[in-house]
Amino acid sequence: MTDPRGNATGADPDDYTTLYTYGAQGLLSTATDPAGHTTTYTYDPAGRLGSVKDPAGRTSSFTYDTAGRLTKSTNPAGKSESRTYDANGNLTSTTDALGNKTTYAYDKANQLISTVSPRGNLTGANAAAFTTSYGYDANGNRTTVTDPTGAVTTTGYDALNRATSITNALNQTTRTTYDGNDNVLTTTDPLGKVTRHTYNNANLLATTTDPLGKTTTYGYDPDGNRTSLTTPLGHRTTWTYDADGRIATEVDPRGNAAGADPAQFTTTYAYDLAGNQTKVTDALGKSTTTSYNAANQLVTSTDELGRITRTDYDVLGRIAKVTSPTTPSPVTPTTRPVTSPHARTPTAIRPPTATTTPDAPPPSPTPRPHQDRRLRPRRKPRHRHQRTRHHRHQHRRRAGSATAIAFSDSTPQITTTYDALGRRKAISDATGTRALSYDTAGRLTAVTPATGKGTYTYGYDDAGQLTSRGIDYTAPQALNWSGTAQTISGDLNNDGYTDVIRTDGTSGIRTYLGRPDGTFTTSANITGTGTGFQQIFTSEYTGDGKLDLLAIDKTSGHLLRYNGNGTGGFAAPFDLGAGWAPMTLSTGDFNKDGKQDFLAISSTANRLYLYPGNGTGGFSARTDLGGAGHLPHQPSRIHRRRNSTSSPSTPPPTAFISTLATGPVGSPPAPTWAAAGAPCT
Repeated sequence: MTDPRGNATGADPDDYTTLYTYGAQGLLSTATDPAGHTTTYTYDPAGRLGSVKDPAGRTSSFTYDTAGRLTKSTNPAGKSESRTYDANGNLTSTTDALGNKTTYAYDKANQLISTVSPRGNLTGANAAAFTTSYGYDANGNRTTVTDPTGAVTTTGYDALNRATSITNALNQTTRTTYDGNDNVLTTTDPLGKVTRHTYNNANLLATTTDPLGKTTTYGYDPDGNRTSLTTPLGHRTTWTYDADGRIATEVDPRGNAAGADPAQFTTTYAYDLAGNQTKVTDALGKSTTTSYNAANQLVTSTDELGRITRTDYDVLGRIAKVTSPTTPSPVTPTTRPVTSPHARTPTAIRPPTATTTPDAPPPSPTPRPHQDRRLRPRRKPRHRHQRTRHHRHQHRRRAGSATAIAFSDSTPQITTTYDALGRRKAISDATGTRALSYDTAGRLTAVTPATGKGTYTYGYDDAGQLTSRGIDYTAPQALNWSGTAQTISGDLNNDGYTDVIRTDGTSGIRTYLGRPDGTFTTSANITGTGTGFQQIFTSEYTGDGKLDLLAIDKTSGHLLRYNGNGTGGFAAPFDLGAGWAPMTLSTGDFNKDGKQDFLAISSTANRLYLYPGNGTGGFSARTDLGGAGHLPHQPSRIHRRRNSTSSPSTPPPTAFISTLATGPVGSPPAPTWAAAGAPCT
């Protein structure tokens, strides 16, 4: 047999030809691929496949009972899988190459009524703890599935044996209706929200209207290929196809807008004669190309920069090495051993899951150009770092789900519990236990962190789209916040999270360090009880990259500076002088020299003063800016460091300060500095 590439003009047919030979019974004896690799087949007298020898010379063998049913298959390593049957030909057990045995039972109508997983077939095991059971109606429709935990899923049917309802273990029901052609018309979720579908004369999905009344529309060509998808906002994506029904072009919504040039927003696809996709060119004209061997296996992939990745295979068609553009030496991947062609359990007796049945209503159609259902690749979990992990599985609450992960190093064990539907209910690790909650539609609605101080909440619209996220804060912070005179914020410990500093005017200054979940640590009093402050400010006054604190003592009128240590604490106060009680202060880099200054307005003299900072925690002699204006009682800062702010955020405008600077200069009483009235250093 020669594939289309071998029949192209100028091609050598032998490069794409597979040769077959047959025995006296007309049964296939050998198959030799274009690379010269031969697979050999033998049969028993009844014409049943007895053995297969692969191109590497490895042999798999198969045996049968007198009824011609496969009873044993042995792989090239000598490992065997076996099957047994009852008198009616129903498969009653399968034992894999590792000795794991699964058993099946049937009713008088030869309908599967129970499956016992391998752990239930171990010596001394309680089989009931590992049994999934099935129930049927008079028409043979599967109506119930009971998993090993006792959770029951029930399916209802109409007179035409179409699944019309599915009720899960929490008694939450999803309902489905159909038209006369068995197309799904409506799907009603457990919350009563309805999604509706319409179809064209060819029974192809034409529209989908979600519970919010928003409609998505689909278009097709005469061959049934989807050619357009229009979202509820009117954004239209279009596709064209080649003669073999493969996507040739895709134009995104911007190219379909009125007045747009579609060519500027078009992705094109090219294929070889065997149907392998060989080139993708994006809207910017950048192309990725791929090539394949005679067995239609990917050989090279060239990105838009011309960098080539090459894959080589062994005689069995398995990946032998991959050479990337940045690693000239081949990387040898892990290869999967070849399995017997008869190793898989037939679909008819494959154990069903606890939440689905073969007759369940199909999911709501989703917009894809060439598919009616959403197909997504499964992602492999990402591990924190390489180490051995041991999984322990529970046998009651959630069949087959990992309930514990133990690490070979000192990492604490992680445990998980599940609800009746198999959803994670709680996760425990070294930090504590996180709790998860769901609504009737099965959507995650809340996560309570291990600290228990604050719950993350999620809200959805009727179409199931996430509409809100938030934190419900309920945990007290070890202090009554009523009577708070002032709060300011900043990153006191340089961990990237905003911290809070608070004073109520009578009981000192307290700090609360921010946590990643939006909550705070319990308070720390940095000044001692019984000390009252009328104003507090925070900024980098000493120039060491750590937030410091300025505070006016309410009783003495002294201005105090607390140097921050960068970990959330402060040094003992440095007294900057007395006479500050009538002053209202605001801090910031007002003269643009990169050092923090502060403005002060005297409530007794009605004058504004600028105290320039020297960058080491001290301030130069004041400059009188005039005798008019107003600063709010609560201070604010102009210069911000990371998340640092003061409340309220109403700094005096630059124009205001410039105007005052030209006004009359008086000589009101000045606050005294600590060093005999000299500028503080």
